[in-house]
Amino acid sequence: MHLPTKFAELPWPIRWLLMGGGGLVSAFASRLPEAWQDLGLYSGLTMIAIGVLATAHHHINIALAKNGISQIQLSIPHFIIIGLLVALGWIGWRLHVLSSTSAAPATVAVAPSLQAPAFPKQEPFKPRLTAYDVEQRERAIDQLLELLNPKLTAIAAQGASLSKMMISEMQNGTAVDALNKYADKARAAVTEYFEVAGRFQSQFPDIYLAAVASDWNPIEIAGASDQLISQIQQIQTRGQSIDIAYLIQNNKYWADWQQVTNGKTWTWINLKQTALTAKRREYEQAEVYPK
Repeated sequence: MHLPTKFAELPWPIRWLLMGGGGLVSAFASRLPEAWQDLGLYSGLTMIAIGVLATAHHHINIALAKNGISQIQLSIPHFIIIGLLVALGWIGWRLHVLSSTSAAPATVAVAPSLQAPAFPKQEPFKPRLTAYDVEQRERAIDQLLELLNPKLTAIAAQGASLSKMMISEMQNGTAVDALNKYADKARAAVTEYFEVAGRFQSQFPDIYLAAVASDWNPIEIAGASDQLISQIQQIQTRGQSIDIAYLIQNNKYWADWQQVTNGKTWTWINLKQTALTAKRREYEQAEVYPK
């Protein structure tokens, strides 16, 4: 059996089918200009229609010959005419569908709303306070403010003053005694403040939070002083008292103590005063029942 090896050796209906497929490829799978793509589409459909008709005619005639019936006599021009008519019919139908679609009013699909159903806005819960309730809370805040000023501000002021005099205290040999007195006063004042604040933790938790919430603990005032005392005593033990001022200035604990006395303590006091004062104003403006 001889198989065709060249395109020209293929039966003409097969060649038309292949060329029609090529036309469709140029229409849907190429980057040709739109006009050329339309030409490929229409010519490809025509060729495919002619190829299909010719192939169907061939097989129908084979079946007729087996049954002794006379074959249908059609030539290539007949197939071309019929294929053109089929292609033109398809094109006309397609143009009719496109014109009907463009004439129809455009509709825009609206996605269903994903927002939660609207509920009446509720005011934040406010406790019903009597005049006595407000007075109790104001007294609690005032106690804490009085501990901040004057007691803790006096500690901060003493620390800042001692910081300026510390080199002289070291040279005179009185630094350890001065630091011990300062650490004891600071520890007592800070402890008292937190003890008073702790009394309100369960009864007035918002006031307690305003009083203690911080990323720095002022008990470090005493802690930093204790560590600096230890460093000074070690230097004195080594018999270097004469050069103590020079040696201490490059010491980590000296730098930590300077930060505490010259910055952190004042910053913490100011933050607590601001928070507690704002809380007091909140209660001053609170609604009192019965009105």
